[in-house]
Amino acid sequence: MTLRDAYLSYKMEVPVHFSHVSTKGAIDAIRYFKDLGANITCEVTPHHIYFSDRNDLKVNPPIRKEKDRLALLDMIKKGYVDCIATDHAPHTKEEKENGKPGFIGLETAFSTSYMTLVKGGIISLNDLIRLMSTNPSKLLEIKKGKIKEGYMADFTLIDLDKIYEYKEEDILSKSKNSLFLNQKLQGEIVRVYKKGILKYDLNGKTL
Repeated sequence: MTLRDAYLSYKMEVPVHFSHVSTKGAIDAIRYFKDLGANITCEVTPHHIYFSDRNDLKVNPPIRKEKDRLALLDMIKKGYVDCIATDHAPHTKEEKENGKPGFIGLETAFSTSYMTLVKGGIISLNDLIRLMSTNPSKLLEIKKGKIKEGYMADFTLIDLDKIYEYKEEDILSKSKNSLFLNQKLQGEIVRVYKKGILKYDLNGKTL
């Protein structure tokens, strides 16, 4: 389907955006038609670049093989991936027990991406900011993603050196179905501002 839609984007000169790209075949098709000049954009999720070969993690699209994860990392490094998006899915405990795919990922998105991509030596911190903030804002044509006059003052303060343990009692989502519970992560969110107003403080939690 990715190959077909990428071809149609190129042939008909229409924009196409691919979400949750997870396989080597899909990202290779996107790369090929981007190189031909097709108006294509795409995003990957933090969990598809973090996990591989995990059949026990029920998510859609599923966690892929290591070759797929490495292909995504390579295409991120080469600039073919436009955005990182979380696919945040706050299901209840009962829904998960009944087989509902997906899990929360908003609160751990930066830390896991930072660990995988920046600490992993794939891209720079500035490149990660572009993937998670500047590029999505540009793609959606909203005035965010830059600290600049005329743009919404939505920004996040992060302690890049802080290694913390992600515990269930710290989760602010109504759902607790995270794959990263009790794991040590790096890059802790300290404050979050929306339209210049402080909405989250690490010590005060939600305000």
